[in-house]
Amino acid sequence: MVLSGELHVSGITYLPGQHGWLPAGTLRHSSAAPHGALAFTAFSGQATWVRSDRDEPDGPAQRTPLESVVIPRGGLPLTPHSALLDTPIPLDRDAEVITVPTWTWERSALIPEGRVLVRWGQ
Repeated sequence: MVLSGELHVSGITYLPGQHGWLPAGTLRHSSAAPHGALAFTAFSGQATWVRSDRDEPDGPAQRTPLESVVIPRGGLPLTPHSALLDTPIPLDRDAEVITVPTWTWERSALIPEGRVLVRWGQ
């Protein structure tokens, strides 16, 4: 998720508030942040980079503006360890929390009011 700046990955430009997803095995190429960027990145397993001579994406990529995505009651799971939530809920342990409107990050067991992206430890 891009918190500030602009990030270019595999021909897609991500702006602040946009969440990108590249599934395991997807070719990632031409990554750049021309004017700098701050992004929150999470992997669902061990990150392993494999070199390739190909230069075309070979899997799906999604770009989602988190401010406007519809969230079902109880949250929208993004990975087994993360969710996008609209209402405060109690957590049973500390989690990484990004508050969507302000793009601020904190580690807490308390969810602030409003829309948040939560990532629990694995």
